[in-house]
Amino acid sequence: MPDRFNPQIPFSIELVLQDSKGDRIHATIGKYVLKFFRNKIHELRLYRMNYFVVRPNNLKLRTTTHKLKLTFTQKTFVEETNDPSFHMNIFNLRPFHQLTNEHDVDET
Repeated sequence: MPDRFNPQIPFSIELVLQDSKGDRIHATIGKYVLKFFRNKIHELRLYRMNYFVVRPNNLKLRTTTHKLKLTFTQKTFVEETNDPSFHMNIFNLRPFHQLTNEHDVDET
């Protein structure tokens, strides 16, 4: 997400993380800790991660249905790993009528 005062500088990096069960959670790497993780995390790779701040997911536009979200800190541990048994099911395809259910629409 770009900084609103200087779009050339990222304000944060927003992620969707998936565990071995296929559960997904939103995660944020904020402006002040970007330097620790910017070159360490890449799409479609497998990582072991620890030490997050866990908060309620109160975002208006949610990237996941999870009730919580993770925030990276300076102490967050990230290590790339390899596990051939980990399924990389990155898509959650649904019929159109499920995308427009009234209970999922926030019109505020």
